[in-house]
Amino acid sequence: MSPVPPHGYADILAQTSGEALIALSPAGEILWWGDGATSMFGYGVDEVLNRQLAAFIGVVDARQSLSEVLDEAMQTRSAVWTATLHRENGAEIHVEAVLRRIEPDGWIAFAGRDVAERVRMTRDLQLEAWKLDAEASRLASALVQRERLAAIGELAAGIGHDLRNPLAAVRNAVHYISKRIDPEQAEPRVVQFIGVARNELANCERMIAGLLDFARDRSMMLSTCAIETLLADAVAVVAVPEHVTLDIETAPGLPLVEVDATQLRRVLITLVQNACEAIPRSRAGRVMLNASRDTDWVTIAVSDDGCGISPETRERLFDPLYTTKERGTGLGLAVVARIVERHGGRIDVASTADAGATFSLRLPL
Repeated sequence: MSPVPPHGYADILAQTSGEALIALSPAGEILWWGDGATSMFGYGVDEVLNRQLAAFIGVVDARQSLSEVLDEAMQTRSAVWTATLHRENGAEIHVEAVLRRIEPDGWIAFAGRDVAERVRMTRDLQLEAWKLDAEASRLASALVQRERLAAIGELAAGIGHDLRNPLAAVRNAVHYISKRIDPEQAEPRVVQFIGVARNELANCERMIAGLLDFARDRSMMLSTCAIETLLADAVAVVAVPEHVTLDIETAPGLPLVEVDATQLRRVLITLVQNACEAIPRSRAGRVMLNASRDTDWVTIAVSDDGCGISPETRERLFDPLYTTKERGTGLGLAVVARIVERHGGRIDVASTADAGATFSLRLPL
């Protein structure tokens, strides 16, 4: 133990809670320095006695300066100081100190405690709280989205069924009229309009089929499949434009996946078709399918070097009935997202303006 001045400081300080025990004058001069202070700050009693405490503890972060907390202790008899300080070797230490004015002499007892563990736990708890808040927000958004999709699904099913009968009547009428007209003798514009009507009826039927398909909750028919086979089957169906080159790359030794082959094939077809359509016909372009493994996931990436996707569009890309295509239904990617979600997977989009886009489909193993 360091030398004790003949003022009874040691007896009083020994009763003060804390590890670093120091006696200070109202101006911050060190009158007594305990062994705990040496352990905490790294300075011996001979180095610090009768010198200013502020000269030995570099304040890194604190709401109050040392002089302010000393003044508070003198005025109110006690004060609590929480600060991040420097030790003698430059290391940081988190300290909580209780300062009390001792009567009748009016000196200040400084009892400091290392609260690094408490600070660490507080930060960890804050981090966990932030994570929980973020997860709660995500789940709330997902619930709202799920309820919204359910409502849209019910609406889509109702619209789809209600429109089928009128469209069937129109289709029959167009068919009847076309059979009563001789294309060789009829006015060319009449023949042209009949063709337009047939095309638009086909588009309407395609949209209704999309609405009903989106609304339908199909059961999963899982089977064990090879990724290479799924990719090849999907590509074989897509009519790749002449100005587009399509390539497939798969990492060697990819594991089999348990999926609904029919539904996943539809996902891949939609993504490949969209990638081909994203490339302007005015120039040559490339679509790349890449399959790889990442620990417990298989990733299938569909990339194109087309015109890219704006941030605003990317935010709504998987929303039902949202489309940027002139004749799109806005259901293709919504169905894709639903199928991927039902497989326990996820789909992400990365895009740079005028530099193409990449849709990454991740499936659990």
